[in-house]
Amino acid sequence: MVLAVLAAVAGLYGLYVGIFMPGWETDQISAELGRAYERSKARERHGTSLAPLSPGADVWRDAVNTAMAASEAVQTAETVAEWRQAADLWREAIELMKAVPASSEYYPLAQEKALEYQPNFIYTQQRAQ
Repeated sequence: MVLAVLAAVAGLYGLYVGIFMPGWETDQISAELGRAYERSKARERHGTSLAPLSPGADVWRDAVNTAMAASEAVQTAETVAEWRQAADLWREAIELMKAVPASSEYYPLAQEKALEYQPNFIYTQQRAQ
C-alpha cells in the first residue's frame, strides 16, 4: 500500500516539478522524494501527526494545489463561465502564494510563483470577458 501511494505521489510530483519547478533536475527530484519518504516513515514510527514541516507549509500546499487546478481548468475551458472559474483559481493561487509567511522555506519560491502566475491570470481574465 505504501509503495502504491509513493508511486502515485512520485508521478504527481514529477508533473508538479515539470510545471512549477522546470529548472529542477531528476536527481533533485529523487532526493526530495527520498526525504519525503523518510519523514513519512519517521512519523509512522513515532506516531506523530502530519503537521506542517515548516511555517507556511499548509499555505504553500494550498497554493500549489490551487495553481494545479487552475492549470487543469484552462486546458478544458470553453465557455465564459469556465474561463471565469479558471481566472478565479489563478487569482486565488496568487493570493495564497503571497500569503506564504516570510519565515517559511517556501517563501522565496512562493513570491516568484505569484509573479509568474500573473500572466496566466490576465490571460484567463481576458478570455472570461
